[in-house]
This record gives sequence, structure tokens and C-alpha cells, in this order.
Amino acid sequence: MRKPLIISALAVVAIAVCTIAANTRAPQFADPDGAVLRYAEMRAMHKTEQVVHSGELLGIVQIPRLGLAVPYVEGDDDAPLKLGAGHITHTAFPGHHGNAGIGAHRDTCFRALRFIKPNDDVVITTPAGSYDYVVTGTEVVSPDDNRVLQKTPAKTLTLVTCYPFFYLGHAPKRFIVHAVAYGSKQS
Repeated sequence: MRKPLIISALAVVAIAVCTIAANTRAPQFADPDGAVLRYAEMRAMHKTEQVVHSGELLGIVQIPRLGLAVPYVEGDDDAPLKLGAGHITHTAFPGHHGNAGIGAHRDTCFRALRFIKPNDDVVITTPAGSYDYVVTGTEVVSPDDNRVLQKTPAKTLTLVTCYPFFYLGHAPKRFIVHAVAYGSKQS
């Protein structure tokens, strides 16, 4: 059941890499010889470098039950979050031991999180592989509550967005989704 999801996710990654490369790093030109597409396919099949830069495409966040599939990039400030969800700096990367943090705006990429439930699947697809997490719970915290992003010994994932979901202006709270990798023991 996950094979079509992974194949479609890799296709989306390839399209996103081409789009971002064409719009931010590469000159505006057609791809008559398929070089950009070949580069995207190569990136989708090989591990990313250990050093990543703000705005660099890292993969796709998917929550199948919600029909959510958004690209995620490195960084959690204004510029990267205009491109999609953002990997929160100084947290683990998905698939690695520790707490991987990914944030996005409530009024764009992560609005669907208002419907998330415990036991929902979260799939993070990267060039290094696909990582499956299961939601263990949610909470609402103040914006300065950093304990939700603390390091963990297990492979965990924390999704962060502003709360309330329908609020004009800067939201006063944060909506947090906690998830643990399949096969990891929660501490």
C-alpha cells in the first residue's frame, strides 16, 4: 500500500526540485536535454549532503488520512516557510535518532493538522529514504515553550504550527503534533 505513495512522493520531490532549482538557483531556461530532470532524479535516489542550506529542498511531509502532502525545506524563518514546511534548525533530521522538528504556517501548509488524530500515519520522504511515524498525541503550548523540541533518544517527530487555526494576526499559541517512528520506543 505504501509503494504507490512512495512513488508518487518521489515524483512530487522531482517536480519540486525542478521548480525550486528553476526559480531560485538556476537561470531561467528550458530543459530541452532533460538535465534538470536527470539532476532531480539523481537527488531523489541519493542521500542528501550532511550540510544543508536555508531553503534547500529536503523532502515531502505526508499525512495520508488527511490528504496532506507538502514539500519541506531547511529552515524555519520567513523565507523558507514561503516555500512549504520547514525543518526546524538544530533539531534532528527525520529518520535519525532524536526529535525532528518541522513547522509550517497554519493558514497554508499545515491547516489540515486541525483534523489530526492519534494513530494517524506521518510519512517523511527524502532522497535518503522514507520514514514512517505514528501520531501519539497533540497539545497547545505557548510560543516560547521549547520543551516540545527537546532532544529525545528515540526517533521522534514534532510538527509545529500556529494556533488557533482561524485567527487574524499573529496567533498567540502553537499547535504541536507528537509522533514516534514505527519500531522506536517512546521515552
